[in-house]
Amino acid sequence: MIIKLKITAATQIVDLYHAREHLHELAKLLEFMLGGHKQNWLEERLTELDNGNIDAITAAARAFPLSGRKAGDLETALGYFQHNACRMHYARFKSLGMFVGSGVLDAFHPEHRWASCVIEGVSLQVCKE
Repeated sequence: MIIKLKITAATQIVDLYHAREHLHELAKLLEFMLGGHKQNWLEERLTELDNGNIDAITAAARAFPLSGRKAGDLETALGYFQHNACRMHYARFKSLGMFVGSGVLDAFHPEHRWASCVIEGVSLQVCKE
């Protein structure tokens, strides 16, 4: 990632809305196990995501006994959260006045993916193309 290579003092933040998309995909993957509880399960996980509690998300998803392809798909989905956990401390980032979403930028340039970083209190949005 260019931010890591060029700006070593940056705080990397995964776009909250992008992470929420992944969480919705995770709920869809587990839908056959969740049944009518999918929406409640998802709402609880979204709260955990907002709080940066990635361990709770992975524990809740692994509570289901999956095997074969479904188990592999689950591990792939959870890998996204585990790999980016240090970039998903949203409650802490917000408490420091950092931006955690690229909503305004996406409205102007929806075709781009944005990476957020903060350097000495200045929030930057960098286009990832």
